[in-house]
Amino acid sequence: MHYQKDKMINPNNYIRVFGGPGMPYITSYMFIKYYDYVDPLITWKDDHWTVFLRKDIVKKISDEGVNFYSNKKKVKAFKKDYEKHLKTSIPLFNSIINKKKITKKDVETFLECAGETLTLYVKCEFFFTEKAFEILGDKIKGFDKLKNPGRKQINRVYFNTDSFIYKLLTALSKQFSIPFQELLYYSSVEILNLFEHKTVDIKELSKRRKQHILVRDNSRIQILLDKKYDKIIDKMIPPIKPKKELTGKIGNKGIYTGKVKLFNHGYQFYKVPKLTEEMNKGDVLVTETTSPELTVACHKAGAIVTNEGGLLSHAAIISREMNKPCIVGAHGITSSVKDGDTIEVNANKGTVKVLKKENILKELKKANKQPWHLIINRPGIPPLHFTVTFQSFQRMGKVLGTDWTMEDFKWQDSKFYVSEKDKQKMLRFFDEKLSKDKDFILRLLKQGEKECNNLMKESAKYEKNHYDYFKKLFELQKSAAPYFRIDLKLEILLHKRFPDIKFLPPIKMNFIMKFHNELIKLSKIKDAKQGIKKLVKEYGWLTVFHYTGRWMTAEDVKEKLIPASQEKKVPPPPKDTLLKIYRYAIFLRTHLAETFAYSNAQAKPLLERIASDFGISYEDITYLSGDELLASLKKKELVVSKEEIASRRRRFGFFIYKRKLHILNEKECKYIFGKKKEEKKKAQVLKGIPASPGNIKGKVCLVKNFLDFSKFKPNDILVAYSTTPNYIVLMHMAKAFLTQEGGITSHAAIVSRELKKPCIVGIKNIMKELKDGDLVEIDAYKGVIKKLK
Repeated sequence: MHYQKDKMINPNNYIRVFGGPGMPYITSYMFIKYYDYVDPLITWKDDHWTVFLRKDIVKKISDEGVNFYSNKKKVKAFKKDYEKHLKTSIPLFNSIINKKKITKKDVETFLECAGETLTLYVKCEFFFTEKAFEILGDKIKGFDKLKNPGRKQINRVYFNTDSFIYKLLTALSKQFSIPFQELLYYSSVEILNLFEHKTVDIKELSKRRKQHILVRDNSRIQILLDKKYDKIIDKMIPPIKPKKELTGKIGNKGIYTGKVKLFNHGYQFYKVPKLTEEMNKGDVLVTETTSPELTVACHKAGAIVTNEGGLLSHAAIISREMNKPCIVGAHGITSSVKDGDTIEVNANKGTVKVLKKENILKELKKANKQPWHLIINRPGIPPLHFTVTFQSFQRMGKVLGTDWTMEDFKWQDSKFYVSEKDKQKMLRFFDEKLSKDKDFILRLLKQGEKECNNLMKESAKYEKNHYDYFKKLFELQKSAAPYFRIDLKLEILLHKRFPDIKFLPPIKMNFIMKFHNELIKLSKIKDAKQGIKKLVKEYGWLTVFHYTGRWMTAEDVKEKLIPASQEKKVPPPPKDTLLKIYRYAIFLRTHLAETFAYSNAQAKPLLERIASDFGISYEDITYLSGDELLASLKKKELVVSKEEIASRRRRFGFFIYKRKLHILNEKECKYIFGKKKEEKKKAQVLKGIPASPGNIKGKVCLVKNFLDFSKFKPNDILVAYSTTPNYIVLMHMAKAFLTQEGGITSHAAIVSRELKKPCIVGIKNIMKELKDGDLVEIDAYKGVIKKLK
């Protein structure tokens, strides 16, 4: 006997399996009736529905699950029956609820079919499949093709205000003139009794609304309403004290830190679209359990944590499909966090930690001590561009067709670093990939060009809603940005195989060189007014980069008109597959830079208007991250204080650590990075990598960013950390280029060879070693720079 009235239920014998708010009594009754195989106990109190199973039953059915899924014949027959049910049930439900007059036989058929939905689905429940998955693993193939449609079917039949049960009760309410809200608290047997003109006393229904327990007594279903059972409910559902750390089962491995978006909708799925809209991309989805209705939210999430579930729960399955960290069965999580809390999901260990700001900063300070590899230096460049593009490096694994991703990046005092472990991981990958598939890199480069072209095409298509425009723009930028670092390995390979080749042209002409050639053509025309106007329209964006600078004017173009070069053409490079790949990488590197220059230039006028609407300067708005800008546009007010923005403008940094972006202001930068380093003693001779040949003397002009453009004079030697498309005006005026960063595929190297001007790149500390007006002698054959008195 499962239950006897003379014996009190012992809460210690039960475990909670799932629950939530807003469940009608008739659904509970159907669960008790058709989940008889697992003998559940259901409680209802304070508008909260909870389902329990006896511990001994859980052990028994988990063992039965192993036996069942080990038997291929049984599984095959089950799949056949289930698929047939899924195919036939929806038409049956619709045919009944759409009748003008529903008969008792109709309701019996409806309830029997709805009951079969539960009876079949029980074999997909996590408590039935958990042990089977642990033992059999991938042998349970195609399970998700049953689980997901089955879960969707249950939701359509029983849950939400547009479920088939609700539709049936709505029709019967009209037919028998009984309020719909009363019928929600009828049992399935009592629903059938309506056809015998039998109704349930209103006082009985009122008691059920308040609280009740449903349990089986052998084959009979008992409803316990006496006050003595209230204490049992309280014991079975003790108040959950919020915890700073919880444990659960690993649905899919990974580590992620992010802000919580709590979906406390229970089984009221009509709330899901609004909750999903409120959710920011990258939030941690925290909920009782996921279901097909939450698929969009799962896509937006950076990680998923559920209160209940197992290794074959919907959350676990979908997280593995999307390759997102996931912890299931972290009991108490929905009571321990609130929207906006920052949590660490360590799905390698199965732990969830609620983090305080000071704890996060301590962790970042500790992470700062690991070895880092410097990628670029960009003084004066605001965070809006880089927080978007460098977040995209987390997609590197997807781009390269591997299951790993680059995780740790930092921006410190205008310098961008990648962790040494991520750098080495990428180099090892290229070594292995190139040895097996020589065409892999070429295919990758072509895909990168395709992403760039798509970004340029879509950037000029303004959306009526500013939020929609920037959301689309940032997604397109994140799709293109991972291709920036493909040449990291190629340069090393080229030097090993072709040690004498230094000056390679790109395989295709970039926009900068197209602009340069148009200038040469216009210089031969007496009245070039129309040609200049056309040039400004087609290439005016080249002087905007990272949301800084301004569009070229006709006057700018007039100043740059240049005569055709009399130098001999450079002989074509040797034909070699690796050289072809390398020349493609040279083209793509500049094409990527130009693509982002174009997309940022297109967005700049709109950003200026948005900044004005928010009552801040244009420069201020570029100190938001991409996510903060989107959140501000959605709320129609700034989500970052003006004081915080001012602090960032004094000193700014960011960490992408464990896949989560952390923005740092002046005080936080000082805590994590310490004080800025002092300059060392200057050297008299500097060395770098020859990028374009030539010998020349001249005065240098240091250009840290676009703010220094105005001080540059014709025939100065351009000295910069690196050049970008918006430097094109200065590059036409310059005698030669010297950069602190880059190799022979860098922007400066490519443009210098096309303009036939001496260039040396990768000169260590040149921005500190030289000052404006220094006279230098350049040997761009050997890569040597000498200071002259």
